[in-house]
Amino acid sequence: MSIANFSYRASNKVFGKNGKNAFLQTLSKASLKYYKAEKSAYTRMAEFVEGVCQLRPHRRMHDMQSDRWYYPDLSAVPYPDTSKFNWIPMLESRWQDIRNEYLSLEKYGILHGHQNAYHTEKGQWDTFYLTSVGYPLPEIDKICPITCQLLSEIPETHGAGPAYFSIMRPGTKVAPHYGPFNYRLRCHLGLSIPNNCGIDVADERREWQEGRCLVLDDSILHSVWNDSSENRAVLLFDFWHPELSLAERKTLELIDSVTATRKYYIETVRKNQKESVNAFFSAKRKSSRHNLLETS
Repeated sequence: MSIANFSYRASNKVFGKNGKNAFLQTLSKASLKYYKAEKSAYTRMAEFVEGVCQLRPHRRMHDMQSDRWYYPDLSAVPYPDTSKFNWIPMLESRWQDIRNEYLSLEKYGILHGHQNAYHTEKGQWDTFYLTSVGYPLPEIDKICPITCQLLSEIPETHGAGPAYFSIMRPGTKVAPHYGPFNYRLRCHLGLSIPNNCGIDVADERREWQEGRCLVLDDSILHSVWNDSSENRAVLLFDFWHPELSLAERKTLELIDSVTATRKYYIETVRKNQKESVNAFFSAKRKSSRHNLLETS
């Protein structure tokens, strides 16, 4: 079955009203632009679309993996080997600069609750978004210039997914849940890591380390906790699964641009961040005026 042969009912459910037409137009552009040299990838993409639209069963690579947006034949391990990603040393070498930018956000109190706060069993899970789908949000580069620049130097993040500071307040527990996409991996760079906090992916527990990256496949069932009396902070971002071809990456990025759920997510993130950016500059101006009065 080709990509074009799936039902209006299934595609509209996944991609919104009149979703099939928008989706087929997107794939038509992608096919012409990206698949001339990679025709074998087209077959895998067709299987992916049929699975999303519930026209064929998914062939999961891990027993504890989500099948919501399952891309076929991608390896799935709870914690991929960080040595396989050549950009990690660059990121780790600048971790203190990144942490300083995070701490400036804490100073002005502009962090807000996570988009998926419903996963939080107890406590508070806060965030500050730097990108929405791998590209900078407006004005963020003025607040966190170093972090934004470093992320921009990692091609695998471009168009892949969000990047944000993820802060678990003391006593927070995030229930076991799945990330929706297996075609992206997730990186955590430890910034402020107290004792008694950790992550569990497929019943395999790990702890973060300050200045070190931890990579996970978040399409596999995972949970997170902070049982300490201090904040746990990491820089979190998504990047493309390394087994995808360039054609597949570009097509998945185009698919994201027409899905109703993704559009809502991006719009919500942009709205929240606009409020946070305004609050940051307002708080900074107040602080400057206060310091000026104290010295005059």
